[in-house]
Amino acid sequence: MPTAPELYLRGLLLAAGRKPIRNIGAHVGGAAMEQSLHHFISSSTWDWVPVRRVLAGHLQQVGAPHVWVVRPMPIPKAGDRSVGVHEGVDPGTYQTFHGQRAFGLWHVSGTLGVPVNWRLFLPDQWLRDRTRRRQAEIPDAVGQETWEQCAAATVLEPMADWRLAPRPVVLNARVNRIADAVGRFTAAGVRGCSVRNWIKEGGQCPCRATSLGYGERKEMLEELVLVGGTTVVAAMATDSWTVARGGVARLFRRRGEDQQTAIEAQLDNNEALVARAHDAERVRQRLLPVWMLELESLLEEYPDAADELRELTEEIKKRLPETRQPQVQNNVAKDNGQVFAALGGNVIVHPAPPGQAGGAGAAQ
Repeated sequence: MPTAPELYLRGLLLAAGRKPIRNIGAHVGGAAMEQSLHHFISSSTWDWVPVRRVLAGHLQQVGAPHVWVVRPMPIPKAGDRSVGVHEGVDPGTYQTFHGQRAFGLWHVSGTLGVPVNWRLFLPDQWLRDRTRRRQAEIPDAVGQETWEQCAAATVLEPMADWRLAPRPVVLNARVNRIADAVGRFTAAGVRGCSVRNWIKEGGQCPCRATSLGYGERKEMLEELVLVGGTTVVAAMATDSWTVARGGVARLFRRRGEDQQTAIEAQLDNNEALVARAHDAERVRQRLLPVWMLELESLLEEYPDAADELRELTEEIKKRLPETRQPQVQNNVAKDNGQVFAALGGNVIVHPAPPGQAGGAGAAQ
């Protein structure tokens, strides 16, 4: 007599469309099998990891992957009993969503696009509720994690344990803490990126994607350092200084209490300079490179601090008066092009005659 696992797999292959237990049972024994199969899925202790590991290994023998693609997998649910079901705004679509959320890992080559792993995202309300945890049999070792941490773990854990081929990782999802996700890939020696334009070809999974390399990560952090430093000095001698001072001190707590105390003293001294200056804006401009260097040094040592710095910057901006809002302008010229720009002023360009200094024109 076939076992429950055999019947379940047979039903998966025979059932068309959606594959709830009722539909699967109808193809392998009718209503009498429905309860047995439901018990097999919800209460069995079989380990799925070996199956996924063998599948991933087989695919690598068939054809080495070009990239590993991590995708969000929303699973709509009508009820509230499935593990992890919750209602909220899905960060992948920014729409209200009721159901389970997970991430899948795809082996992607020139001819193959096959899922090899998936990871269920468990929101805090499921992990903090002891009754829910017990009823769902969530292991004690499972702790809270962010959406970005779940995405990274979907590929980093099998990459470490299954000896997956070292390839770039394409994170095909909108995530809020880009630096955190990229930092996890970097720490593991993996090239990682976050993209939205996942290109399907002929209904298959093969995709073209550009990994976020060192240059792009460097530019991203440089911009954060510039915005962060500008916002901190803009808050000096304003009503928002208490929030700014406390937030910066917490950032540098990573280096220990002595370093935090030193930073607090530096913040107080710099704020006092701005407060008693006749030209406060001039002092802020002189202090900006100092705080950019401090923040850059911190992020190089602690990449995970990027998200906290970004959140702190946004919080300070909300509290600053409109006249003190920091302004940052990025101008890029490529392929021998020229950029003439001004922030809060005018640019007048006088075309220069060919062959004279100034190229296409001279700016005043």
